[in-house]
Amino acid sequence: MSPRPAIDPDTSGLGSYEAIEHELRTPLTSLRSLTEILRDFPDLTDAQRERFLDSMIAENERLSRTVDQLLAWIDSRATPLS
Repeated sequence: MSPRPAIDPDTSGLGSYEAIEHELRTPLTSLRSLTEILRDFPDLTDAQRERFLDSMIAENERLSRTVDQLLAWIDSRATPLS
């Protein structure tokens, strides 16, 4: 297995590889769980359903922020083609 890439926590704003992995996997796991609950329990009250949907939106926003940070970090290290 190849070593994980080093990410400079002082400049990336992302932290270590493990932190990035956590920030990507945690919201994905939450989104999957929440969608499965909505699918598997059709008798949820409107209030319960709304609470799950609000959580899904929050997890999506968290994931989007992490992806945006990761892409910005990659872009900042990109070598111009010319």
